[in-house]
Amino acid sequence: FFLPIVFRRQRGLHTHMLSKESFIKASCTVWGVYAVQMLATPKMLTESHFHDASTPLSVWLTRATSCSAFAAIAAVLKLDTAEAYKIVLPWIVATGLLYPWSAKLGLFSEVKPKYPIHYVPETLFVILPAMGLLAGM
Repeated sequence: FFLPIVFRRQRGLHTHMLSKESFIKASCTVWGVYAVQMLATPKMLTESHFHDASTPLSVWLTRATSCSAFAAIAAVLKLDTAEAYKIVLPWIVATGLLYPWSAKLGLFSEVKPKYPIHYVPETLFVILPAMGLLAGM
């Protein structure tokens, strides 16, 4: 109730401060940081965020996934902003649901996140979709 009123009154202000382009760049930056970590330190990603130990399969799969992330980032950044936005918003929402929020809520698996470190991706993947929705207003 309160937030829509604030944004309605400040519509011009928030659209200048938060553009689709800035949302796309922020999303690609977050994914880029994860991709570097997936490639360089796959065990750290698993063992610092979850109570389960890494396995050779999880290390291999995490490292291999970095290739897809790098390719997606590169492809998105080649598109014009309007087209990129149509891809990045659902990508970020799906990432939040499939990664940090499914772990927290036990949606697709029974992994046990470690806290307080797991608050980082949980928070990021609330902020990024919100940025994307605001940028699209």
